[in-house]
Amino acid sequence: MSRRGGLAFGRRSGGRRRSAAALAFAWLLFGGPSFAQDTAADSPVKADFLIKFGAFVEWPAGAFATPDTPLEVCVVGHDPFGAALDRLAQGRSAGARAMVVRRMPAIAPGTGCRIAWLGGSPEQSVADAASQLAKAPVLTVTDGPSPASGVIHMVTQADRVRFEVDLAAAARAGLTISSKLLNLAVAVRR
Repeated sequence: MSRRGGLAFGRRSGGRRRSAAALAFAWLLFGGPSFAQDTAADSPVKADFLIKFGAFVEWPAGAFATPDTPLEVCVVGHDPFGAALDRLAQGRSAGARAMVVRRMPAIAPGTGCRIAWLGGSPEQSVADAASQLAKAPVLTVTDGPSPASGVIHMVTQADRVRFEVDLAAAARAGLTISSKLLNLAVAVRR
């Protein structure tokens, strides 16, 4: 086996081959260098994750009114993304569903949101929003130093934006998370 530029070439053990495949998948999925950003620039990276998560989630039958109902990405409370999220969603789809972005100060089941960034607001805390949506078919995404009870929690480790997945929360919401996404998570709570 030879080494070039820090990468091993030649025969690999199964573990190294899987690690290399996971790294290549992450590179393609999350756009290479944008996967590792300075913490001051986390919001655009998190917005990119938020949009891309939709392709790796399966919602239960009946979660969408029609086969062409758009996938609504909702920002609930504090909005760290601004226009960047709208630009990322423009022209994007998850499967056959176009993506649209909505903003609201508080959320409850039945709003039509299928991905919800829970930012917290004076009208509704992150914990209350997560509790309201716990059994609704909504991929809840949280952020901050301690995980709320959402399905995905964004974290920054070694100046890189990462995420954790709570499979119990996903199951309560009736969501199936792709194994490809689970393989990229820094933690998967079962």
